[in-house]
Amino acid sequence: MVQPPGVVGRIGGLLGVAVVAGVLVRQRWLHWGATLQERQRLLPGDEVLPTAQSVSTQAVTIAAGIDEVWPWVAQMGYGGRAGFYSYPLVEWVGGARDSRRIQGLSDPSAGDRIPYFTPLPLVVVVAEAPRVVVLGQRVPDGRKARIDWTWAFVLSESCGGRTRLLVRMRSYYAPAWMRVVVHLVLEPAHAVLGRRQMLGIAQRAEAGTRQR
Repeated sequence: MVQPPGVVGRIGGLLGVAVVAGVLVRQRWLHWGATLQERQRLLPGDEVLPTAQSVSTQAVTIAAGIDEVWPWVAQMGYGGRAGFYSYPLVEWVGGARDSRRIQGLSDPSAGDRIPYFTPLPLVVVVAEAPRVVVLGQRVPDGRKARIDWTWAFVLSESCGGRTRLLVRMRSYYAPAWMRVVVHLVLEPAHAVLGRRQMLGIAQRAEAGTRQR
């Protein structure tokens, strides 16, 4: 006769279910909106951190052409720029001027510094207007705890005159215990704020198309 599992067996089973559920949920938030093909696709900027330990690819289809989407991507940043189109409180803390199209800003170029939250600005590491901009932040060597990361925004044409926006974040961290910070804090934060950012870009670009 098969004996019912004891307390230890039940706890083990519950932990197993929790682990599987956690993995599935993590994959879903890391790759919101992206197809398997898009997740596996090589994107500009991947070569900057070839040994990245955390990779997230998110995607959204925008009912507007690239010429309408690109200006919103190109003017991202704080310090007099348009912000990152996330939640109002986050943008206020960052010091975003407003979320309108800003006249007079040139397209980003490799080497440009983009104001961000931390004392270390984001640096443009790849720029191919009007389709690609990759931002990066590398903590100076010598620090015991470090997180280096890149943030790629890639636009491509989609059917019906629409635009597919892919956003990929890659990060390298050290020492090993920083994995806890990345998995429990940074990845969830990027999933929530990144999704809102992409929808914010889409809403603004689509509104501009409707006004034409």
